[in-house]
Amino acid sequence: MAELVVVRVSLQLAWSLLSNKLIKRLNTGVPSDEALRKLLLDKFQRLHEELNSLRRKELVAAVSFMENGYELFLKDPVEAKKEFTKARDAAQMAFGVVAETSDKLLATKILIASAMHEFEDKIDTAISLCLKYVSRLNGLPEVVDVCNTYSKKGVGSRLGAIGSSKKLDLLKGLSEINRNVWEYVKQNDPEFDDTKWPSVQCSNTILQPVFGLLPLRDCQELTKDSPDMGTPVAMAVCGKNLFISCTSPNDQTDNANSIEVINLDSSEVNMLSGHSAVVLALVAVGKRVFSGSYDRSILAWEGFSLSLIQKVGEHNGAVRSLAASKSMLFSAGSDRVIKCWDLATLGCVKELNGHEFPISHVEFQHHLFSYAPGEGIRIWNVQKWSVISVIPDLGNVTSLQCSIQSKLFVHCGMDVKLFNLGSGKEETTLKNIGKVSLRFPGRKVIGFSGENMYLYDLESSKYLLNQALKIEKSIDISLVHFNYDLGLLFLGGVMKNTKEGIVLCL
Repeated sequence: MAELVVVRVSLQLAWSLLSNKLIKRLNTGVPSDEALRKLLLDKFQRLHEELNSLRRKELVAAVSFMENGYELFLKDPVEAKKEFTKARDAAQMAFGVVAETSDKLLATKILIASAMHEFEDKIDTAISLCLKYVSRLNGLPEVVDVCNTYSKKGVGSRLGAIGSSKKLDLLKGLSEINRNVWEYVKQNDPEFDDTKWPSVQCSNTILQPVFGLLPLRDCQELTKDSPDMGTPVAMAVCGKNLFISCTSPNDQTDNANSIEVINLDSSEVNMLSGHSAVVLALVAVGKRVFSGSYDRSILAWEGFSLSLIQKVGEHNGAVRSLAASKSMLFSAGSDRVIKCWDLATLGCVKELNGHEFPISHVEFQHHLFSYAPGEGIRIWNVQKWSVISVIPDLGNVTSLQCSIQSKLFVHCGMDVKLFNLGSGKEETTLKNIGKVSLRFPGRKVIGFSGENMYLYDLESSKYLLNQALKIEKSIDISLVHFNYDLGLLFLGGVMKNTKEGIVLCL
């Protein structure tokens, strides 16, 4: 390579200027040799730039090999794999020599993408390599330093403490790479031990970039091609399809009672018709999505082909809430009855009675929970089909979440109340959280009030973040849905000026 010869010659010329005597005088910084000192420093600076330029060429080569691989992807898979191998080798070399962290991020992306394609028939190998590359990236001193600064600061000062946009871009890139590999690993190895994820070892904490940097991600609008969308009322994710139900601003439109499905890869939008009234509840279980409607029926949909599988059954009133375990589907609504459906046969195996008012929420996590306004929360044992205990009505409950530590989180009004299921007593109240996603890992509660995002740490009992969403439109968030396997947070709301519905993604 001609550039390599030039660099070698430059290196030889530079060091040929330095006799042992001159080296000693340069190191001591004798004033009379200042001109020589500047000359040599300038020479080495230009030499460094030449070297760095050469090293970036390895990165350019890696990108070129990646492009070749994708061009051959369908035409000649065997040759495509060879190109991906070359891309990975070039990126591996580039990672070790490039100076800029942004270049190391790019090299890591190429390494990961190449490994996924190169070993598509050896998933275990691909996963192992991807985790290795993520671990190396997360351990870079410059990455640890910026993450340490970010994790130390309190509310309102985190972004300011990071300083330059260059450091902010580093954190965004780190979050992007970690999240994409997380999604890949979770899709190909559902039993993956999440505690083994390579985190960033900060001085005062351990930062898991997939979720710990989520508030820094750019907010993307998913409903640009959905004019006249109503207010989102329910969401579910199956694979890379996001299912959304809305209250339509115009009941006379053809899609007034349809479920809108957005493909998160292609942005393609499909409308699923089948209900004769607005859909109030959605839940994804495996490769199926179930919908409950004001028309009293429950429908089962194929989550990937989007075809209607069958009508599961119905209630004597509107189906207002759905939940699921690994083997059961639970439905509840205006008829004050909880129906339990076997997911294998889709037959109703049990009806749970006892509520005196219409049920607005049903949730399953370790236990079955049901809430009726004016009556309170019932906790059910699904082995004995009996009520374990009742939490008195808290007023305006909008979501329930149970943690592994037998803690029940109840979102009511603008607050979140935390209950100990063992004693049944309230332990604490998080004030003014707003609309919340309780399905957030790492003992964090994330909430939205208007356009402001709040992040609350349950371990330290402190707010970690309070910032406005960075979007062009002025919106009011009314629905929050977190998908753990994708590591994505979906937000539903209405635009303040037009009152049209909108769905965003972090």
